[in-house]
Amino acid sequence: SDNPGSLNQDVLLSGQTITVLYELIPASDNIKTINEENVKDSEIGSVSIEYVNPYNGTNELISSSVFNNAIKSIERSSVDTQFAASVLGYGKMLDKPNSITEAAYDLVLELANKSLDGDKKGKRAEFIEWVNSTKAIIEKEKN
Repeated sequence: SDNPGSLNQDVLLSGQTITVLYELIPASDNIKTINEENVKDSEIGSVSIEYVNPYNGTNELISSSVFNNAIKSIERSSVDTQFAASVLGYGKMLDKPNSITEAAYDLVLELANKSLDGDKKGKRAEFIEWVNSTKAIIEKEKN
């Protein structure tokens, strides 16, 4: 909402972080042709985030370009990002269960298992159990 007084539970407090993952699908009419000479420095997209400043209630806009050379592999991402990606992958698999291979479950489990350090409340381990259980059910249904 545009009313800063209504931000109760939606406020990100000092010291908290949030991980947001997006699937980017370019519109076919907006795809730029990139030649091999400038592919590393090519802009592949831009990100704009609009938010309400919690202090003064004004709308703010942050815009940034994303360049090909700034993208890093998932293996070089933080364990929190890897875990978030595993949760996202699991959710996508549940959305379309008939098109999933065993390798997809293995990748989700690999990313999730890498993020077990610091799992103080056991929630990540519990998630891994859910994925393993789902994988076992799917394998049983196939046989």
